[in-house]
Amino acid sequence: MRTVTIVLGGASWTVARMPALRAIAWRRGAEQLLADMPALAKLYDTETKSQSELIEASLLMYREAGAVVERMIEVVLGASDELTQRRDLILDSATEEELLAAFQTLLLLNAPLAGLASEMAAAAPAEMAAAQNGATPQPIR
Repeated sequence: MRTVTIVLGGASWTVARMPALRAIAWRRGAEQLLADMPALAKLYDTETKSQSELIEASLLMYREAGAVVERMIEVVLGASDELTQRRDLILDSATEEELLAAFQTLLLLNAPLAGLASEMAAAAPAEMAAAQNGATPQPIR
């Protein structure tokens, strides 16, 4: 079984790839978290014209960022029984940067089809160029 090592609170934790049904449920939580990212990024790019607008925008940004981090904690710690059991120990010292790095690593571990999609996307431009130059698509074997 494939495993990865993540760092939370300065300690290394080994996490195994989840069985398919558990991974599907875990990815649903990860999907919700990913869906929130564009709105958060947009808040960081907000332009303001006055100090009061800046304060309002900052408050909204910090609230949303805090909510995203809270959801990230649940998704990361839900990736293994050990992380769930050691929750208090981990959260006493884990940084937000560690949580984000762990989330990214766990996404790659538990969403193997994303890797396939990336490979297909990378191959697509070459196939499109070949088709434009008169090449005939070959059947998959």
